[in-house]
Amino acid sequence: MITQGKWETRETLQDTKDPFFYHTSIICGGKRVARSSGVGKKEAKNNAALISAAPDLLALLKDILEWDGILDHSKVRIIAAVTKAENI
Repeated sequence: MITQGKWETRETLQDTKDPFFYHTSIICGGKRVARSSGVGKKEAKNNAALISAAPDLLALLKDILEWDGILDHSKVRIIAAVTKAENI
């Protein structure tokens, strides 16, 4: 099941035990729904931004499937991505 609502990233913090790693929380409705880590602050922040965009991207893909002009090869790829996201 996908957590509904707007996902947002919070401040990226350096790991207290391993200074090469940084962590960014992904928040929805005031609660942390995920945590992204990466080697370096920029990587951790970019990972978190991509994760926080996932619900919006999934909704967009579902909307695109409803379009009359969608190409068959695109439709196959979109269905595969939606299926992958919903069958976690």
